[in-house]
Amino acid sequence: MVTREVRPLAASERLVLMDGLRGFALLGILLVNLRGMSAPSMAFGEFSIWTGGLERSVVLLSAYLLDGAFWTLFAMLFGAGFSIMLGITGPRSRPLGLGAYYRRLLGLAIFGFLHVWLLWFGDILMIYAACGMVLPLFRHCRLKTLLVWAFALMALPLAFSILLSSAGQMADPETLAQWAAEYANTTRIWIDFLIDGYGRASFWEVARFRWEEYFYNFWYLIYLLPSALGVMLVGVALARTEGFRLSRGDDRFYRRLFRWMLVPALLGKSAYVYSIWNSGEFNLGVTIAYGIGSILGGLASAILILCLLRSLYRSGRLGWLRGGLAAAGRMALTLYLMQSLVAGLIFYGYGLGLYAQVPPQVLCFLGLLIFSGQVFFAKCWFRRFRQGPLEFLLRRLTYLILTKGHKHG
Repeated sequence: MVTREVRPLAASERLVLMDGLRGFALLGILLVNLRGMSAPSMAFGEFSIWTGGLERSVVLLSAYLLDGAFWTLFAMLFGAGFSIMLGITGPRSRPLGLGAYYRRLLGLAIFGFLHVWLLWFGDILMIYAACGMVLPLFRHCRLKTLLVWAFALMALPLAFSILLSSAGQMADPETLAQWAAEYANTTRIWIDFLIDGYGRASFWEVARFRWEEYFYNFWYLIYLLPSALGVMLVGVALARTEGFRLSRGDDRFYRRLFRWMLVPALLGKSAYVYSIWNSGEFNLGVTIAYGIGSILGGLASAILILCLLRSLYRSGRLGWLRGGLAAAGRMALTLYLMQSLVAGLIFYGYGLGLYAQVPPQVLCFLGLLIFSGQVFFAKCWFRRFRQGPLEFLLRRLTYLILTKGHKHG
């Protein structure tokens, strides 16, 4: 029998700002992911297949505005949600037990595995599940300790990258030039391989290519796992300070926080754009620019988004926008996987086969169109149901019960 202490979050206990932030993060993640879904991700940087001035400008602008900010925002929300689920802070009247919490992580990992296998290689769910396994170790830490751990974890990949880059700089210039030439040649071969495979192959052949691409980029987990865990701890800290409520007394703090984060976001994202456009250069400056840009710029940008969305929700204006974002955020898992499903039908060989044929400026409009359709779908869905379909399945696994009341009532 399931005890009363383990139960889903009631509708009255939801934090509408967190739902709105998840919805907005979904839009940003879609706009970022469409690049990697529609063409090889390396084909948008130094090895771009788009040579026109407009295309390159759009790639740089979207990298500046979008990259790093939205997965970071999602990771912050994951950490805050963990804090609320276990009753450490927030509105939940009955905390989620560790058993139910780890079953929830298992469900996320299963969805993530299926995501990579059937839809797209760039899954984030398995990473969140892996980091989430460690979060309970920090549930009793003081706020200052949380922040120290958070920034240490985020700095760890940068330190490791600087160490590797510094070791590489000890090689003679001729060897460095040879490495750079080999890297450029291998990357171009890989881009051609993916374009030929994804654009023409059948569903199961695409699935095979997808796993090859996943393991080709597997090294990036060394960078992403500690960064994601550190960002989650920032989310835990924000939840402890009631950072996702809409109390008027916190307005001044968030105005100051916005000013504090503005310069780090602007400078950090500038460093990031510089680094991706010079990714073929094996030098310490590019390594430092990438680390600072992706970590500092991404985190600062995510906090700016939090401040701006909070201001919007506090103002009570643009109700259609607030309601749409909140509806999308309530079924974020369903819509996240749906984005990959739709993109596959557009770009891969088992669908329209438009892989590497849609220019970056069109991808932006396509992303807005897809997300608008998702918001419409979410609002229609919640007229009849309380949860999204995949959220319902995840809830079933989490609580190990036949959940009643999925429909009205």
